[in-house]
Amino acid sequence: MIIVTMEDMKIALYKSFEDSGKSEEELDEMAEYVMSFFGYKDVIIDNRLRAKDRDIFYKLENKGLLKTDNEEATLKRGKRWRIHYWVLNKRNIIKLSRGEEVEDEEPDYSVYLQENEDIWDRDGE
Repeated sequence: MIIVTMEDMKIALYKSFEDSGKSEEELDEMAEYVMSFFGYKDVIIDNRLRAKDRDIFYKLENKGLLKTDNEEATLKRGKRWRIHYWVLNKRNIIKLSRGEEVEDEEPDYSVYLQENEDIWDRDGE
């Protein structure tokens, strides 16, 4: 599991906004501001944001630090409801902060492909 720390976010912001004229203090505040929405999660729902928050998130999306996602749900009356999310772009944040390439996180199901069926016996018989 890839975990984006506050320090990762700060470094990624420094590198992303290095030519913007923003001070280190402003970028530190932005890192704390953004990470306060996510906490220990990678995704937040868009309707939690105010217009001011959304403006900042769009700037970070343009820099490749955040991405958007959405899903549709059908309500009881048949109306479709679209839910928008903001997602930490962990791959880019880690690449900027640590200089490491990160693979997409996929669950590892290889244990289920093992040919030895004895591992599934509860009694060891």
